[in-house]
Amino acid sequence: MLTLILLSLALQAPPASPPPSPAQSPPAVATSPTTAPSTQPGHITVGDEAAIKAAITSDKDVTITGVVDTAEWSKSGKVFKLTFVNGQVGFQAVIFKADAPSFEKDYHEFVKAFANKRLTIKGKIVDYKGSAEVVLKSSQQILKVEDK
Repeated sequence: MLTLILLSLALQAPPASPPPSPAQSPPAVATSPTTAPSTQPGHITVGDEAAIKAAITSDKDVTITGVVDTAEWSKSGKVFKLTFVNGQVGFQAVIFKADAPSFEKDYHEFVKAFANKRLTIKGKIVDYKGSAEVVLKSSQQILKVEDK
């Protein structure tokens, strides 16, 4: 008798619906990041003014990529300046002559090595007289040099 009751209940119950297959699942909604890719922690493109300003105040090492517009020694010969192509934002990297021996290249070859190249460098961005700047103290801060 118990078997008949269970059987009749099973027949009256609606069939259990199977779990949705992946094809039936609602599509995942892509969410956009809260910040632009270049303002994600760690990597900045030279033309991203907001990211550069944030990096100046953060006092943390970041990775910066951009194309060198000019590469030249200062008139005093004490500072090698790499000025980047970057639209409205002033950005440069500098190598002091005292630090030049720690680079693999003879410092007389710096202009040829870096002019008109796309560089990826690492360091702290500081404000120097209204322009953003990274001081390069060793060749390990230059992560990539490639033709633009």
